Amino acid sequence: MAGHELDQFDMRLLRALSENCRKTNKELVETVKLSHSAISRRITRLEEMGVLEGYSARINSSAIGLTVRAMVAVSREASVPAETLGATLAKLPGVIRSYVVTGEQDLFLEILAKDLTEFADLMLKGVQATKGVTTTKSIFVMRQWENNFPNAASVQSSGRKPRKMSSTTTTRRSARG
Repeated sequence: MAGHELDQFDMRLLRALSENCRKTNKELVETVKLSHSAISRRITRLEEMGVLEGYSARINSSAIGLTVRAMVAVSREASVPAETLGATLAKLPGVIRSYVVTGEQDLFLEILAKDLTEFADLMLKGVQATKGVTTTKSIFVMRQWENNFPNAASVQSSGRKPRKMSSTTTTRRSARG
């Protein structure tokens, strides 16, 4: 992504898609203030640049019975690479994200479980039983808020007028209407 500048229209488009990726191009026209075809070209370009990596649904974990969410700090043996251990732990059922981090711990895991018994089983039989794990520290989430789009200050935006797009078109993998 380095070297590619995003303009105000790209940022509007990304924000709109992060709020609801099922919006049709017709609906996006109202938000982004570009034509249907310009939106299609921009989406294709953002996909090709790797800015848009895919489209997914936000699932209410409580609605499907996963009511325990925890962040687990993990320390490792020095002989086990953090990236290897992180990738291994990410494959355990219930681990939804694994991060290599700086600081006292080496990794953070985000875990979902239906109850404390399931969480304890995952920790005792999965995380703590994994070769290379030395200590863990669990922090339970009481409430959460999300913002799926970074704030403007953290994203490089040129602020310039949009550059002219190529007239070639590419068939998209998903129909957007």
